[in-house]
Amino acid sequence: MSQHYPLSITSGLPFGRTFVVTLPNGRAWWTSQAEFEVLSQIRKADEPTSDLLLDITQFLTVTFDDVDTVTISLDMTGADTRLLTMPGFYDMVISDVFTNDDKAFIITEGPVYWDSTVTGDSEILV
Repeated sequence: MSQHYPLSITSGLPFGRTFVVTLPNGRAWWTSQAEFEVLSQIRKADEPTSDLLLDITQFLTVTFDDVDTVTISLDMTGADTRLLTMPGFYDMVISDVFTNDDKAFIITEGPVYWDSTVTGDSEILV
């Protein structure tokens, strides 16, 4: 189920990506959106113990389109992308909603390329 997909985020500019997930056909689990959650983080290195740079779960919108399809939209404003201050690695996981995680899958993962703009927030004096 996992796909390797790099993200290129520029600090101060809006960023968005949409991921469409096809769940296994004929399953008796995750038959409603209340039965699963989607989590995603950006870490400094490609290791779970690496320093957390940004939890991007808060920028995800999950839609249960039909019985086998989930659409996940990652939408960040310019203010949101400023929260990321360096490149890193991310993954996005879909799992059961409680701590058991009997079923959990990595949807996508990859490097996060980061850049900044020359123009930043400032007060304009006239």
